[in-house]
Amino acid sequence: MLSCVSDSRCEERISRRRLGPRTTRKLASPLPSSPRVSQFATATTRQGAQCSSRGPNGKPFSRAFATASSTSAEAVRGWRNPPPSTMKTKNNKTIFYPGLGETKKNYRSLSEHLIVADIDWNTGKATSSKNCDTIVSFSLGAVFSLDISIKRKLKKLILCSPTPFESLGKCKAEQVIFIIGEKEKFLQKIFKPLCKKNVEMVIVPKADHRINKDYKKVLLDTLKNSVAE
Repeated sequence: MLSCVSDSRCEERISRRRLGPRTTRKLASPLPSSPRVSQFATATTRQGAQCSSRGPNGKPFSRAFATASSTSAEAVRGWRNPPPSTMKTKNNKTIFYPGLGETKKNYRSLSEHLIVADIDWNTGKATSSKNCDTIVSFSLGAVFSLDISIKRKLKKLILCSPTPFESLGKCKAEQVIFIIGEKEKFLQKIFKPLCKKNVEMVIVPKADHRINKDYKKVLLDTLKNSVAE
């Protein structure tokens, strides 16, 4: 009969046979935690938490920094891109007056960048532009914007394919910009003589009398350039 003293596998088999399956299960279970063990685990956890809240110089981070860090981490986990609110900025100093029969619903995408006025075409009442220094209008909405520019000073007056008129009158805007579609030859001919000093004209390629995607891009670029100046 071969000896199994030097063979660890044989010893393990013999011990299992003597102790039985129940005893083996008990020995395999984790040891009961003593007060000293639990105290050591708690102290280690606290120490780890303190280390994680300290910077490279050993000084603890402020609560504000820790909160900001956790918030940014959640944003990264929850969003593949930054939230929409951080991607689009609205200029509350610029108001847009739409054309005849149009409402905010016609300019939902534009309303993400500026204030779109409500106009009651039956009574002639419209959203106030009291706190705005830049007025934008389209077509017949130019009636409202021109009236405002005569009453008070403005930084910018942007007229998009406005209803024809002969003169700017006593306009008090520092700069006047006509934005007209390339296909609107009639409007180009009417307003070209008015382009002097602080008055200029921007032509939208292949555009007609409507604010489509290309027209909107030119308008927003014009507004951005105005803000940069």
